[in-house]
Amino acid sequence: MLMPTTATATDNSPELWRLPGHRPEDLELNRSGRLAPVQARQLRAAMRGKVIGTVIYGVSLFFIILSNGFDFVRGLLCLALVAGVYAIASQFMAIRHGSVVSAEGDAWTEKVIGDEGPDTYFIHIRGTRLEISRDAYWVIRPGGPYRAYYIASPRQFVALEAMPGWRADPAGPVASAKKGWRLPIRIEL
Repeated sequence: MLMPTTATATDNSPELWRLPGHRPEDLELNRSGRLAPVQARQLRAAMRGKVIGTVIYGVSLFFIILSNGFDFVRGLLCLALVAGVYAIASQFMAIRHGSVVSAEGDAWTEKVIGDEGPDTYFIHIRGTRLEISRDAYWVIRPGGPYRAYYIASPRQFVALEAMPGWRADPAGPVASAKKGWRLPIRIEL
């Protein structure tokens, strides 16, 4: 059974130790600026969907060009493929390098409600907005001070710890609607 072992946790602080990659030994590596092996595995596993999607896109594009020829639009699609491969490669290299940076301060969470897809969750800490998991959203309580660890180049959240003197923010989490084409409709009777 996992037990909270950080000296910074207080009786009313969030139970961050319940989240994957938040074990004391993981946080110790994060404090020294390195990524823990379990955290690297989690980040690589999260990349699988992007890699599979990019491969499917690339193979489909190859067969479209093979059967219909190359033109301006297909050239733009090829550029999009190159950009996607570059983004995945840079993300993989950042995970492989394993360098972690941190931000300290008060934090608040945000839930962006998806129109047709899943909701997206974020933590805001000292001007830095990081995407977090749904589980992390429900465990993290607004307040502070916190120290968030993340990979800098793609800004990927790694871990979070409550700092000494942690106190809750009574405002609570924020839910925001996805901004886009929706128009507010008001019906008056």
